[in-house]
Amino acid sequence: MLAAVLLAASPARQGGALGPLGNFDPSTSLGWSVPLILLAPLVALAMMVSGMRYRRGAANLAELALLASGVGVGLAAWARWKQASPYIAAYQWINIPVAFVGPEQFQGFGIDESIRLDHIALLFLASLLLLALLVITWHRVAGRAEPGPIRLFSLVLLQVFGAAGVVVAPDLAELAAFWGFAAVATYLLLANRWGVEPASRGARVALWLPFAADLSLLAGIAILYSRYGQLTLTSLIPVLHSTPGWGPKSLTGAGALLAVGIAGRLGLFPLSAWTTSSVEAPPAGHALSIGVWTLLPLYAAWRLQPVIWASGPHAAGRVAVGLALLGLAGPLFSLVGNDIRRTVVLAGSGAAAAALLAIVTWPGSNLSPVALLTVAAVPALAAARCAGQLAAAGAAGAMRSPDMALMGGGLQRMPRTSAGLLLAALVAPLSLIAAAAVFGQSPGPSLSGRAGLVFAAGLTLSALTLARPVVALAYGPLRRRRAFEPERVREAAPVPVWTVLLLSAAGAVLADLGFVLTGWLAFLFGTAQAPEVMRTSVLWLAPVGGLVLGLLVFAAAKDALLGWSGTLGSRWEALLGQGQAAFGRYLEAPALAAVAAVDGPAVGAGEGRLGLSLFGFGRDLRRLGLGAPRLPLLFLLAVAVAALAAAGLAASGLPR
Repeated sequence: MLAAVLLAASPARQGGALGPLGNFDPSTSLGWSVPLILLAPLVALAMMVSGMRYRRGAANLAELALLASGVGVGLAAWARWKQASPYIAAYQWINIPVAFVGPEQFQGFGIDESIRLDHIALLFLASLLLLALLVITWHRVAGRAEPGPIRLFSLVLLQVFGAAGVVVAPDLAELAAFWGFAAVATYLLLANRWGVEPASRGARVALWLPFAADLSLLAGIAILYSRYGQLTLTSLIPVLHSTPGWGPKSLTGAGALLAVGIAGRLGLFPLSAWTTSSVEAPPAGHALSIGVWTLLPLYAAWRLQPVIWASGPHAAGRVAVGLALLGLAGPLFSLVGNDIRRTVVLAGSGAAAAALLAIVTWPGSNLSPVALLTVAAVPALAAARCAGQLAAAGAAGAMRSPDMALMGGGLQRMPRTSAGLLLAALVAPLSLIAAAAVFGQSPGPSLSGRAGLVFAAGLTLSALTLARPVVALAYGPLRRRRAFEPERVREAAPVPVWTVLLLSAAGAVLADLGFVLTGWLAFLFGTAQAPEVMRTSVLWLAPVGGLVLGLLVFAAAKDALLGWSGTLGSRWEALLGQGQAAFGRYLEAPALAAVAAVDGPAVGAGEGRLGLSLFGFGRDLRRLGLGAPRLPLLFLLAVAVAALAAAGLAASGLPR
C-alpha cells in the first residue's frame, strides 16, 4: 500500500523512465524517495491511530517510519550529492480564479504542494530524524511508566511530519501550514500527562503563548501576500521593491511580525515561559520539542532574513536584533531557582539567542559568512539542547527531585549521565565558536563589530550558566534526606544513558565538521568559495573560558551559590503568587462577578419578559381567530414575500 501511494504521488521525472536495476541512476530515486520523506511518518501515524493497541508495537512502528523516512533522505542526498542547485517538485493542490482584471498575480489564488531539497535542507532533515529516533529509543526504557505511550509515539510522528514539511517548504503558505502541524503536536506532547495538575497548568501556557507567536507569523505572511500576491520565496524576494503599491511600512510590519513569530517559537526570554512551565511534561516530549523548536525557527529565520530586512535598516531588522539581544537574558534568569530542567532550558536559550543574532545581523543577506557558519551549527545546537534535557530528566528521576541543592555525587553514582550532561553543556555554546571567530571581522555594517562582542558575550554567559547543573549533579556529596537513601541511587539503564551520549556526540560531530572537512560549508550552501572558518581572533576562546570559569566557580562555592539561587527562586515564586492573587482579586473576580450578575438575574428576567410577550402575542392571535395551525402558513407567506422583494431588487439593479 505504501509503495502504491508513493508511486502515485511521485512526480514525472525528466529524462526517461526507471531503467533496470543494473542500470540504476541515482537521480531516478528522487521520483519516489522525496515523497517518502513526508509520507512515511504520515502513513505510520494513520496506521497507529487506526489499529495499534500495544506500546512495543507502537514504538517499533514509529522507529520503522523514521528509518523509512531516513532512507528517503539518504537516497535524495545520494542523487543530489554533486548538484548544488535545489531540487523542486510541485504538486498542484488549489488553483482558483478570483478576478479577471488587475495585476496577473492577483487574478488567481493557487497553492502547490511543493518540496524543495538542497544540501542544507537534507542536513536538517537528517538531524530531525536522528533527534526523533533517539528520543523514542530513550522513552522506550526510561519512560515506561508514562501514561499514553501510543498517543505519545503518534504525536512524535505528527511533529516530525510537520517539522519536515517546514524544512522542505519553498513557499510561505506551505511553511505556515506545516508549522501549524508541528505546533499542534507540540502542545499535545506537552499535555500528555493530562491528569497531573502541574503538567496541565504548564501545558496551558505552552498553548496560548506560542500560539500568539504563530499568529504573528501568519499575519506577517498575510501582509506579504496582500501586497505582492506571491508566496514562493524565490519569486517574492526579487520583487520586494519593484511591485507597484509596495511601501516600507508594510514591509516593516511584515518583517517585525515574522521576527516575533520566530522568537516566540524559539523560546527566547521573555517568551520562554512555555519552555520552562512545561518541564513537568513527559521528558521525551519536552526534550524533542526543545530540539525541534531550535531547528525550525533558526532555519526559518535564515530563509526569511532578506524579507525581514527588506524595508532597510529600520524597525523590522531592529526588532529581530532586539529580540535576539533580549533573549541573551535567558541565561541570567536561569540563575533564579534550582530546578535542573528549567536551568538547562534557559541556559541553552542563550546560545539559541546568539544564533538568531548572528543570522539577522547583516541587512538583507542570509549568505554572510557568519550566517552560513551559524546555520550549519544549528543541528549541533538542537542535538545538545535535546540531550541536556534528557540527561537532566534522568538525573532528577534517579535522585527523586529536580532540586539541584539536593543533588551530588554524580561522578561516583551516575558517571555516564554526568558525562552526557557535561558533553551537552560543552556542545551547546561551543557549536557556534566558528561563527564567533569571524563575527567581528567579516565585511558588514557598523553594527557587526558591536554585535560580534555581544554574540561572544552571549555564548560565554550560556556556557557559564550551563556549568551550574553539571557541577550540581556531578560534584559534592549526596546527602541523606527524609525517605531517601543515597545508596539506592544508581546509574540509569544502559539504553537511555547511551542515547544521551550518542545525541551529544552527534552534536559534537556536526559542530566540528566545518573545522575538519575543507569545503563543508561550500558543499552545504552551494557557494563558489567556502567561508573561512578560523581566523586570528580571540572571540572563539570566550565560550571555552566561560565554561571553565563556571566549572571552577560553582565547584568552589556550590552550596552557597545554590542556597542563594534557591532563595531568589522562592522569592520569585512568591512574587508571582502575589501577582496572580492581585490579578484574581482586581481583574478576574470583578469580571466574573459582572458576568454572573448579567447571566443570573438579568438574563433570567429578560427570558421571563420574552416568554410573557410571546404568550400575550399568541393569546391575541387566538382572539383574532388565527390559531396555531395557521402560524406555519403565515411564516411561509412572509418568507415568500421577502424572497420576491429581494428578486425584484436584484432585477432592477438597485443597491441592496
